[in-house]
Amino acid sequence: KLEETLFKLERSNERLNGKVQAQELLMEAAHRLGGTLQRESVVERLANLVQEKLAWPQFAVFLMETKNQDRFALKLVAAIGISKDIISLHSQVLIGEGITGIVAQTGAPLIIANLEKEKSLKLWEPQNREADSQEFGKTGSLMAVPMIHKGRVLGVFVFLHPKINIFDKEHVDLISA
Repeated sequence: KLEETLFKLERSNERLNGKVQAQELLMEAAHRLGGTLQRESVVERLANLVQEKLAWPQFAVFLMETKNQDRFALKLVAAIGISKDIISLHSQVLIGEGITGIVAQTGAPLIIANLEKEKSLKLWEPQNREADSQEFGKTGSLMAVPMIHKGRVLGVFVFLHPKINIFDKEHVDLISA
């Protein structure tokens, strides 16, 4: 009985530490991002903050842009831990194409606990075809979270980790905040 109570306390402590970490991240983000309205500067600061505080080895930031007034695409504006041979900065992903485009289209986050079990999924299909993402992101886990402001999708965060089962709903909530 004592061991069970101790186990429950440890789990509760872990959840509480996760919530404290989330609050610290949000406070740090507000502090670092406050005072600048330049998109490039905000994205760069945000990418550095995620890398520093969360230590997730690979992630990309895509922002929405209008293409020809009727087509929408996502443009890669930041990538950490992802080779330029895989996808280059400023590559475009059409809405609805690949995991990144589908998350933008639906506005719903997506977690894939084990990429090896999802061999048919592609992260993105870059419009400019500069990079082949066939082998990239085939192992480990993935989390794709839309950036939503006032009900509108502004972009998508894509996080990859070489280990399986890394991401969960609390991570989605943290990034969505």
